Amino acid sequence: MGDLRKVSGKEIACAIGKTPPAITYMKKQNYIEFLFIKLGYLCNRLDLDEDDLVAMYKLKRIRLKTIAQG
Repeated sequence: MGDLRKVSGKEIACAIGKTPPAITYMKKQNYIEFLFIKLGYLCNRLDLDEDDLVAMYKLKRIRLKTIAQG
């Protein structure tokens, strides 16, 4: 599957029906929107739903509490 952070603009563009230059423009002009679209693309690619994301968030919080406690 490779490094998931390295998703090409071409992949995202194809997935959402935009052109690669439109994705490049969005990345430069509205980076937050770009990150949300990239996150959505990755969730779709990894077959993650809202419940999966909530579970990962809870596990991360538990781990952080465990580390903080010693």
